Amino acid sequence: MPSVVHALDINETVFPPAGYFVDFAKLINSLLSNLILLAAIILFLLVIVAGFQMIQAAGNSDPKALEKWRKTLTFGAVGFVLILASYVIMLFIQKITGITILDIDF
Repeated sequence: MPSVVHALDINETVFPPAGYFVDFAKLINSLLSNLILLAAIILFLLVIVAGFQMIQAAGNSDPKALEKWRKTLTFGAVGFVLILASYVIMLFIQKITGITILDIDF
């Protein structure tokens, strides 16, 4: 039994964002810049949470409470550094290959 496949050309009239992401480089550029912004917001929130945990642990002699805020702050900072490292790696690949991956406007 033959099956029928209906395909639809995805263009700006069907899906308006398709006009912006005309190639893979524009998609990566948009995702990475938004990921860095999201990571910065999450780092800010984790610093606030770690601060509250530190204040709560200050009056407590429990070593687990002290370790909890340190881990929160450390994991937040490490995550942010990893996101920034991915950005730097993309710039490095772009520089070596000469292919425009990130469209950076300074």
